[in-house]
Amino acid sequence: MTNTSLKQWIATSLQNGHQIAKLQDILIKTGFTKEEVEKELANSVAYLEILDKMHAKLFRREALLKTLDYHLRGLPTYLKAEKVKLPPFKQFLEEYYYPNRFGVFSNVLDNCEAKHWTPATLLDKVGADTTVQMQYGKGNDVFDMYGKDIKPIKFGDFISAMGGAIPAEYLYITANNYDFNHSVFAPLRKEIEDIGDGYFAPEDTDRNKQAFYIGPKDTVSMLHYDVLDILLIQVYGRKHIRLIPAMQVPYMYNNKHPRSCDFGTWGPNLEQYPDFSNVTPIEVEIGPGDALFIPVGWWHHITSLSATISVSCANLKGSNASHATLTQIL
Repeated sequence: MTNTSLKQWIATSLQNGHQIAKLQDILIKTGFTKEEVEKELANSVAYLEILDKMHAKLFRREALLKTLDYHLRGLPTYLKAEKVKLPPFKQFLEEYYYPNRFGVFSNVLDNCEAKHWTPATLLDKVGADTTVQMQYGKGNDVFDMYGKDIKPIKFGDFISAMGGAIPAEYLYITANNYDFNHSVFAPLRKEIEDIGDGYFAPEDTDRNKQAFYIGPKDTVSMLHYDVLDILLIQVYGRKHIRLIPAMQVPYMYNNKHPRSCDFGTWGPNLEQYPDFSNVTPIEVEIGPGDALFIPVGWWHHITSLSATISVSCANLKGSNASHATLTQIL
């Protein structure tokens, strides 16, 4: 038995309630010296005590989140999607941003040149021979949002592929292509700056602060949450979004990646993921000129109902500065 295997066996045995004296007897009979056994058991017991304290702390915090979620369900606005006209920015901060409450807004692009964007007009603005970067994956039912499959493509070829059914290579331009595409789409940003009464901080151009999402019908963004508040502006086409409040995180399974759900897509096997039955999703559909405010920590699963052009904006004026700790951790 290797040293690592021994530690794992001792930890598992202690967690299952086996007595130290019994473990000592088994290990000595296996060939370990009494000194070796006492040393390993002493270390394992100390680590297990630390682990138990961490589990207890996590349990208390998850219990608090479950309680707060239960209380919030008593509010009619907590899980109800009601589209309203984009409010003044001060009102948006007070009613949506600070309370960590989602919002669905219309008339977002009334003052923006972006309201005229279509795949054809973008092609004219960007140029058919301009190289862009996209994500892709053959035969994937769920789009890999973390960008393992990335490659360059002529923008004209990309737009042509959007025109019909999903091609053999499943394609999508997303925030994961931001670094490459930033300069390509930079001239377009001025056409989407005049949102409301001054929602954006135009000088804030850090990574993923204003990312383009362009793709054909049926593209899917796997179930995940972001560490920044996002205003998702729908410019062309329609998207269906399932939202899950941040308070319901105790029912989510995110062991494989800090910000994504283990099963990725929608409709998990509840025998395998039973806690997910406690989740109450909010169903939202947005079309041209609409926007969805996705507060930090809110889980979302997005499906394109048609070819779409969207802009994910995290450069809300005066916002997102408070999320530095969360961003560093994740």
